[in-house]
Amino acid sequence: MKKNKLNLSLIGCGNWGNNIARNCQNLNVLYSVTDTDKNRSKEFSFKYNCKNLDIDEIVSDEKIDGVIISTPGKTHFKIAQKIIKSKKHVFIEKPMTINLSDALELEKLAKRVNVQIMIGHLIRYHPGFIKLLEILKSGSIGKIRHITANRVAFGRILKDESVIYDLYPHDLSLIMEICNSIPKIINSTAICYINRAIADIANTILHFKENITVSMNASWINPKKEHKFVVIGTLGSIVFDDTKPWKEKVLLYRDIIQNENNEIKTFREKVEKIKLLEKEPLEEELLHFMKVCKSGATPLTNAKEGVKVQRVLDKIIKKTVIVN
Repeated sequence: MKKNKLNLSLIGCGNWGNNIARNCQNLNVLYSVTDTDKNRSKEFSFKYNCKNLDIDEIVSDEKIDGVIISTPGKTHFKIAQKIIKSKKHVFIEKPMTINLSDALELEKLAKRVNVQIMIGHLIRYHPGFIKLLEILKSGSIGKIRHITANRVAFGRILKDESVIYDLYPHDLSLIMEICNSIPKIINSTAICYINRAIADIANTILHFKENITVSMNASWINPKKEHKFVVIGTLGSIVFDDTKPWKEKVLLYRDIIQNENNEIKTFREKVEKIKLLEKEPLEEELLHFMKVCKSGATPLTNAKEGVKVQRVLDKIIKKTVIVN
């Protein structure tokens, strides 16, 4: 007789793992936790009233339907490989892996054993971005000209993973969904302040087909937090600012620029505040993964999408000029 309750295991009991564990507990699906720091996983196990297992125990436990990996990016490949071989669906926090070849291998393996890989591109599940996509598809701002993605803040400086791998995947997932292609031209610069080998600030310009340009800015030493995504079109612009209150997260600007007889004129109508469903993106993302585990359906941010983002990440890394 098939069990009705869904069981998810969490690997990685860091700060973000704590957010995942909290949501999974609220959704009544947290079965176990795992961490290389045994004391940390023991604390999580007690706090969230779940099992404390190691990876080999997760692999062999048939009661587990899906596994969430929230560990440093460099560990994702080996852990995910073990989980996929045990024929369990896997949720991998961004970045999918640290190089394209590993991402391709995981995609191939999952297809062979018939399990799903879901990538933690969280903002794809955010009501603000979902609404932004709806507005774009309606043609309200006309033809897309330029996208700006700023993801800067202070703190959480990683020792062995650059700001590009840490912060770019979220916005690249959004950009790739909108542009639906691989950039033709990449110009990128990164600056190292804290660690001579690890970039703390990155600035990248991407050129896509149909003359769409993108500017990306990321930093973890910026004094003020900014998570802003702007799409500029021929008839207006959309601003998605995740640091704002819900009523101001998505704004629609009706901006028009006219250049007639060598005279440039600008026009702006009243800014429209877009109403959103106030849902926690992480909960929405985990609900999506639960559906994947129950049905085996292909997730929105699947292995194919993860590989596409990884492919662009690799290209950016290769094109980036490092300044020390």
